[in-house]
Amino acid sequence: MGFFFYQYQGCWIQGIISFHRNFHAKATDFLLCTLPKSGTTWLKALAFSIVNRDHYAPAQTPLHTSSPRALVPCCKFHIFENDQNSINLDGLPSPRIFATHAPYSLLPHSVKDSNCRIVYICRNPLDQFISHWHFVDTQTPGTLKPTSA
Repeated sequence: MGFFFYQYQGCWIQGIISFHRNFHAKATDFLLCTLPKSGTTWLKALAFSIVNRDHYAPAQTPLHTSSPRALVPCCKFHIFENDQNSINLDGLPSPRIFATHAPYSLLPHSVKDSNCRIVYICRNPLDQFISHWHFVDTQTPGTLKPTSA
């Protein structure tokens, strides 16, 4: 069990090279860009609700039975884990919604050149850092030591 990490344009990111090479954005796509632990799951739920409000009755929305993580795939983890795309992106109905933790500089050229919508959420950096610190510490208890000023 493990992940492959790549250093790409100064960032250590899993699967980002495959995402950068193989993702082809459409003008109707939505790309949710966030830092880890900055409200990604909430943003996925909100975006899915807004984009699909005409497709489902409020009582029938898939958000009642599925996680936002399952409904809005993450480009570098769920779609482009390696050079073999695990999801048929062309078969997905428009508008498509994807999420990424990649910074703008690492987004594929098709995203930058298309008219797709990029939704970026910005959280107070200190709050985001503390939230991420506690999250990592719960995954590996006791391995993170406090830093000194």
